Amino acid sequence: MDPEGRCEIVDTGPVPPTLLAELIERYDTRISGAVFDGPGRPLWLGRSRRLADTAQRLALALRDGGCVVCGAPFAHTHAHHVEPYADGGRTDIDQLASLCAHCHTQVHTGIIRLRRRTDGTWYPIPTDPGDKLAAANGDDGGGRRRAPPAVEPPSGTPSTQRRRSSRGRGANP
Repeated sequence: MDPEGRCEIVDTGPVPPTLLAELIERYDTRISGAVFDGPGRPLWLGRSRRLADTAQRLALALRDGGCVVCGAPFAHTHAHHVEPYADGGRTDIDQLASLCAHCHTQVHTGIIRLRRRTDGTWYPIPTDPGDKLAAANGDDGGGRRRAPPAVEPPSGTPSTQRRRSSRGRGANP
């Protein structure tokens, strides 16, 4: 939480960020709120919403630029909860990563894990330490985009993969 940021409690008014942080720490399950970007759009929704909203998708597009594993175009990505929502994951911009359908499946099946760089961007690491993916996409400390991973997406267009992967169920963040 930015100590210079503006915090407000409904029906109370402005409060110091330190007080709000203390209240959230103490009563997390009873407090609902949002943190807003500059123009006033919420980017940290906590557990109040499962799916990323339009403002969060825009922020993901700007930050990730596409699938954080293979570099597929952003239009073909899902907003993935790095900690699964069902396990208590939060719909907060710093807990979401853009993944195409193929890479999303690899993350959910445990083939790939995501790790966050110090600049807030995500990069893939394989669950098998001998996999070449770590060398191709590992954190170089500079947050620079690296070569595509050794794991190739299946043939076919990403939009076809997306339709197949989400048929009969909602998007799978």
